[in-house]
Amino acid sequence: MKKQLRSVRQASLAVLLLALTSGCLYDWEDSDYYSGESDLRVQGETFGGVMGDVSVRPDETTFHIDHSYVAYGGYAEIDLRGETPDGFAMAMLTFNDGLDLDSLVPGTTLGSTGTDSGGYAYSPVSLMACSGPADGTWHYDRSGNARVQVEPSELEGHVRLVFEADLTRSYDSDEESGLVTGSFDIGIN
Repeated sequence: MKKQLRSVRQASLAVLLLALTSGCLYDWEDSDYYSGESDLRVQGETFGGVMGDVSVRPDETTFHIDHSYVAYGGYAEIDLRGETPDGFAMAMLTFNDGLDLDSLVPGTTLGSTGTDSGGYAYSPVSLMACSGPADGTWHYDRSGNARVQVEPSELEGHVRLVFEADLTRSYDSDEESGLVTGSFDIGIN
């Protein structure tokens, strides 16, 4: 009986890991996990870096916000997209502990890596970078811990979040990658 229970646990863990590691291939927005409701207002977005075959240069890229929302349990995600001369790119920031706008005071830094209660490495902010020939057709998919600096915004009721993630150490791969940086203004509707 213990052996069967262990096998069920291992199979459940494998299914969960598969779902979590699918990265850009899974459309999280279509899942029931997300509330779909958000009071976040995100604008003035920009990002840059090399993501596989796509070089995102802010002066040559048209940016837009694909979605931003807070999910059940305080989880928050902001999905920035860009169309470049080389193809399309996405930089998706995930705030694992939620996004409390009242605590976003200029000078604050988010994203220090620590450990959770089980002793596993944990970062409260991560970035998933994807790129490909068309929006949603991703050939490059890499994640890493992100660091976010809170700065003043020129927009009333907003702050500017400036982020960076070093993806060179994320996976052992031949794909070209490196530092992804960007920023956006965030406030409440």
